[in-house]
Amino acid sequence: MSGYHVYLRLKALERSLPSWIGKFIDNEETVLVDNIGSGTGHDMINVLNENHDLTEKVHVRNIDLDEKAIEIGIKKVRRFGLEDSFSFVCEKFHKVNPRKAHIVILVGILCTLPMEICVKILKLSAHYLRPGGIIIYSTNQVIMPAWDPFTDFLMRLAGWHMDYKRDEESASLAERSGLRYVTQFFDDYLHFQCMTVAMLNSKV
Repeated sequence: MSGYHVYLRLKALERSLPSWIGKFIDNEETVLVDNIGSGTGHDMINVLNENHDLTEKVHVRNIDLDEKAIEIGIKKVRRFGLEDSFSFVCEKFHKVNPRKAHIVILVGILCTLPMEICVKILKLSAHYLRPGGIIIYSTNQVIMPAWDPFTDFLMRLAGWHMDYKRDEESASLAERSGLRYVTQFFDDYLHFQCMTVAMLNSKV
């Protein structure tokens, strides 16, 4: 089971993202997605590669500090012929100019962080959203170390100390960050990974 939950998180995202993108599609405006801490950006790359009807309607900006990950992402985008749908920025995200995205993806960033720091990062991330836009953020849940202590041990051994959260704690991060909680979805059957969807209200 070690590491399998990360794969299941990816699959859950890939299944859910097209429907969230679809909520913003109209005939005129490009749907802007900022993938913060994207790594290679394989989640959104896979989504657009498997949903070619979205490629002319969506632009994804992958933002990450890892140059090698960015290079891999660029090569993958070229291989799939998706260059017009993606851009890549190798920089700390808070130094990147906001473009009022429809969707901000924040996956794998909050997993090691206590609630207070998560709130600060979500507040920063909210500046990248337009009113009515959504953030999808992931957290590791308390059930994980109970059901898979070996993976928890390996992560601690590697220096990754998770801050496990309950579902309601993950949801409460939205309100504490000035966002409106919308819903949650999870990795299939394990329930180790929680993806929370929160919206930026027009009054915020």
